[in-house]
Amino acid sequence: MSRSTDFFQRMVEPTGRDFLETKGDQRMGCFAAIVLNQMADYWAHDGHAPSASNLRDQLRIECPPFALIADVADATKHAELDRRNRSLTSAEQISSPPGAFTSPWGSGVFREAWVVGVTLDDRTTLSLPAAVQAVLVMWRDKLNTAK
Repeated sequence: MSRSTDFFQRMVEPTGRDFLETKGDQRMGCFAAIVLNQMADYWAHDGHAPSASNLRDQLRIECPPFALIADVADATKHAELDRRNRSLTSAEQISSPPGAFTSPWGSGVFREAWVVGVTLDDRTTLSLPAAVQAVLVMWRDKLNTAK
């Protein structure tokens, strides 16, 4: 079994699945983004790309949700992002709405509606669960075609 397959099966898929079962857990969403982003290192190490950096640049184009995943992972790791090809500046832009019982009357949501969102620098808000799902599918497809 390749290192990338092993990492995907042991870390990436279970972490992504755990987050997608809750969709509102910001901590799990950040963990999912981190391991999905790190999968590029394993994929490149297994010889599928010249470098993880080149692969990430390629994936940002091939799979636009990967750009969000990479930026969330980097924002979680660093206090501020300063590179030019990013869509958010800070981990503070990753958020989940307050629960129904922790916010002012009428402004909270019940757990079923609780989804982690990412507000980009241009003020667009994207769903982190949708990006996680898309990138999980992308990595599954890559692993299946590499067999």
